[in-house]
Amino acid sequence: MINETSHGLNFASRPKATLVGAEKEPLIIIDDAFLDPDALVHYATTQARFGPGGAAYPGVRAAVPEGLNAALFYALQPLMQQVFGVTEEDEVSMASSYSVISFQPEHLSQARSLPHYDSTPDKNLAIVVYLCDETWGGTRFYRHRSTGFERVSTDRSEAYNLRLGQELLHGPPIRGYPDAAHPLFDVVYEVEARFNRLVLYRSRALHSAIIANANRHVENAFTGRLTLTSFIEARHQGPWSR
Repeated sequence: MINETSHGLNFASRPKATLVGAEKEPLIIIDDAFLDPDALVHYATTQARFGPGGAAYPGVRAAVPEGLNAALFYALQPLMQQVFGVTEEDEVSMASSYSVISFQPEHLSQARSLPHYDSTPDKNLAIVVYLCDETWGGTRFYRHRSTGFERVSTDRSEAYNLRLGQELLHGPPIRGYPDAAHPLFDVVYEVEARFNRLVLYRSRALHSAIIANANRHVENAFTGRLTLTSFIEARHQGPWSR
């Protein structure tokens, strides 16, 4: 049953901060993040309505319980401010969903077979909460080998996408989920999946899910790689935009 306790984060679990790669992107890990993660899984498996995840996501998504998005936002707000520089002057929005990766590797497009970034603004953030066990794989962070970029910020996006496009045009086709031996990217950090583990990082970081058990992926929140994912957008409100 979903209630306020289900939405609550476990403040007895201390966040662990690290800096990823040569570009030292901050990353936060909180283990045992929710007080009642089983209730979130129960909702996902009995009440959530999953549908196509969109052009960029190789699986299905569903809305989270009412109130969960706001509870997660306010619980993480101090970390957003202290670690990632989000201030009270910023206009912030957040969207959360359940996600289950379900595409078989051979059905992936080339774009889905690459590490990716979610958005380029410096203060935009992403959250992943693993609601599956460690056998499903966590998250890898990458460096694009030819540019050396580990993050694709707004000032880099044009050069990065141009260079990547040239590599894909002149190189052999790339298909399948990104792994540790990618022809264009090097791994700089890995986060292992663990049930009820929360990971918070900047959306501009190049990353990909670690897809273990790829041949068992199904559109089933109970037996598949269930995660809770959130995207946070923060935009500075100047004196003329109020």
